[in-house]
Amino acid sequence: MQVVPLAGRRWRVTRGQGQVLGYVDQVDVVTADGAGSDAAASRWQSRRMRAGTAQMTVLGEFDSPGDALDMVRWV
Repeated sequence: MQVVPLAGRRWRVTRGQGQVLGYVDQVDVVTADGAGSDAAASRWQSRRMRAGTAQMTVLGEFDSPGDALDMVRWV
């Protein structure tokens, strides 16, 4: 498996032969801290290519890039 950085905060996940498995995006989320203020945090969204199509399936959002990559790799 290879992870190729693309523009912005996106990475392409491919097999060794170059077949695209999916993408991992770093996304910002705003969380309320309970004291009336908001804080920005990063999450990692993984998307997987559907076999035989050009369509993507969102697999989820994760706290770490490693978890998001694992989801693309094993689903």
